[in-house]
Amino acid sequence: MHAAPRHKLPHCFERMKIAPLPVDVAPHEAAVIVCFVIAPAWRRRGVASALLDFALADFAARGIAVVDAFPFKAGDSTDATDHYHGPASLFASRGFVPVADHPDLTVVRKRLADWIPPPADAPFWLFSPGRARWLRFDVAANVIAYLPLGAFVALIPRRTAPAIRVALGVAAGFAMSFAMESLQAWMPPRDANVVDLVSNTAGALAGAAIATAIARRPDARARLSGWRRGLFLHGILGDVGLALLALWLVAQLNPAIPLFAITFDPAPERILAGASQDTDSAVTVIEAAASAFQLVGVGLFLALIVRHRRHVGAAVLLLIGAALLLKGIAAILLLKPAAWEGWLRPGVSTGIAVGALALLAAIALPRPAMITLCGIALLTSLLTPLLATDVVSTRAPLTLFDWRYGHLLNFNGVTHTVLLLWPVAAAAWLFALAGRPGWGAPPDSLE
Repeated sequence: MHAAPRHKLPHCFERMKIAPLPVDVAPHEAAVIVCFVIAPAWRRRGVASALLDFALADFAARGIAVVDAFPFKAGDSTDATDHYHGPASLFASRGFVPVADHPDLTVVRKRLADWIPPPADAPFWLFSPGRARWLRFDVAANVIAYLPLGAFVALIPRRTAPAIRVALGVAAGFAMSFAMESLQAWMPPRDANVVDLVSNTAGALAGAAIATAIARRPDARARLSGWRRGLFLHGILGDVGLALLALWLVAQLNPAIPLFAITFDPAPERILAGASQDTDSAVTVIEAAASAFQLVGVGLFLALIVRHRRHVGAAVLLLIGAALLLKGIAAILLLKPAAWEGWLRPGVSTGIAVGALALLAAIALPRPAMITLCGIALLTSLLTPLLATDVVSTRAPLTLFDWRYGHLLNFNGVTHTVLLLWPVAAAAWLFALAGRPGWGAPPDSLE
């Protein structure tokens, strides 16, 4: 399949002997799909559909807003050469509409930036037999993704029958998955799938069952509660803080986003070319500042959750080590070998070193000063990339990835969104902590 941004195929219109159609978007936001070449043994097996779906998803992730295609007027012909631009029926099924007519072909266009309602005669996705498509990896990923939700919801009630705990976890998983799949039915590159709903619900059921089994064992619950109270700030505020910290740590699984950063590399081709050191000095300074501020903010956030100051140093080292380990493993599993070290760019390395030194001094401050500095550092880490608009608007560099099992667009989108929203959520938590007696300090902590 040949599909690319329009400015990279300047001669395609000339070769088809048609005039280029005007577009109402920037040149780099328009793309074209010019041909499909499918091996004879693989024809009529959904390969072209899969290729088109991937191309549309890739274009959407790269900020493409308009896609044109050029199916021939083949009629009932079964000759492969009459369909190598792609059959008109394939493009129509993906929401392309005719925008220009020529003697030999039709120009069809799809806008990726718009919400596209399902066809009026199409059945609701839940009852559509053609949507029950699945891959083993997709099923496993969907089950694992909803395990924590089911467990968390099942543990919320303090004294409840086991059946009710499990039912609450399953209901929460089903409701969230149903809402997400229904939303995807209207999103251009996405598709609602019954198998995803079943897999998500099964994951929530498994998580709820595990949590219920733990809740039914007083000894296990007592050990877990004792460990939790002995090390961290207790109460609902402490639970929310730990949940936020775990969310930040999970987001570090995206190796395309550097450690202690919130944006993608604006020029990923440098990494694949082995020129990761040749970086604009302004971008390097901004990366270093953002990483330093986030390291200070996340480190102080952890220090405020830890119950005793004598444990803060070990906790911070453990957090940084865990983030480094997750980022390194994810890079080996998800990225091309040439990009394995791309998440540790020069600006990021400098920022981490400076931030670590600042954090050593910050954790010795009084608690009110720690809360204030933590909030300032986190919000500054979010605002610093705004100084370079190309860094802020950078989308996921899919060329760095060597992953063929799906969910890549979702993975990049979710982790990036989490890292963007996390400083704001953490600042709200700090505001609530500051309103507690003693600035939220545990009564028996060593201040």
